[in-house]
Amino acid sequence: MEQTDEDLKLFHDAFVENGSPRSVELLRWQYFEPPAGRLYVDFAVAEEEKQFLAAIYAVFPVTMRVDGARGLGVQSLNTLTDVRFRGKGLFVKMAAATYERCGNEGVALVYGFPNQNSVHGFWTKLQWQALDPMPHLIRPLRLSFFVDKLTRGKIRLPKFLDVRLARTRTSLPRGWTLRVITELGAEIDEVWRRFSADIGFAVERDSEYLRWRLRRPGAFYETVGLFNERELIGYVIIGHEGDRGGRIMELIYEPAVPQAGTILLREAFRRLAAAGCGTVWAWNYEHSRNHRDFRRAGFIPLPERFNIEHLHSGARSLTTPPSAAVAERGKWYVSMLDSDTN
Repeated sequence: MEQTDEDLKLFHDAFVENGSPRSVELLRWQYFEPPAGRLYVDFAVAEEEKQFLAAIYAVFPVTMRVDGARGLGVQSLNTLTDVRFRGKGLFVKMAAATYERCGNEGVALVYGFPNQNSVHGFWTKLQWQALDPMPHLIRPLRLSFFVDKLTRGKIRLPKFLDVRLARTRTSLPRGWTLRVITELGAEIDEVWRRFSADIGFAVERDSEYLRWRLRRPGAFYETVGLFNERELIGYVIIGHEGDRGGRIMELIYEPAVPQAGTILLREAFRRLAAAGCGTVWAWNYEHSRNHRDFRRAGFIPLPERFNIEHLHSGARSLTTPPSAAVAERGKWYVSMLDSDTN
């Protein structure tokens, strides 16, 4: 793929014709605008009078923590084989070509969250290493969540009985304030640097990445910071999609101020409840620095059988020789900030 409107249209039309449309704005944001500034998308072009795509293998580059050092990785998504060209091995051939090109240009690894329909191909054909189970967490905010689950939606709880189940107010130490952050600058970088000191693998959540990430077309996010006077202590990023509930996209704070996590989550609950969310979702591994904050706030792990999105997590080293550390789940940090990039 080249960075042209013509190739972008071919990409867009292929998904439309195969019943899985993406907006042009979303595709442009994903592949033409990432801070890492490289384009790693391969096309298989059908030899027809009207040019169209037989298959696509797409990854986009992100600056990452790679076994504790700063490096480059790619997230795999938007893989497609046109229905008329399936069964010809294009998925494997194109992935191999893309991985070779990435490896030759210094990309350390590929990672992603394949769904149930494609996961077998990633594990067996592309030699990805599984990082499952997915770290889904859920926190009900209202009583109606349990009534709905127990009655399978047959009983709707009246609003006056739909009580809140989460504490949404907390007293702040003198000089501390909570406020929305609209300008993401160097203070974000410093908090992330200290929070992530012992993380082996993760997307670098620096201000440059966040400015791009939070511009995702069609999404709503809000970043709320906790400050001591003018100094940033930590921040929480929230998102919500109406009936699908709210999401804790990210929770980062100064490790020396552990109570910051609880304060930020309560503020997130307050804002999401006010927006009408009855539940809050998060991704968080049990070994993560902020996992205790989620558990103390009432989040519970979602059993794998209730993984309604049917997502899996995996990665593959692209270095020579391959790095075995990429497959160590305990070295990874993920959050829902990694989840809706497609």
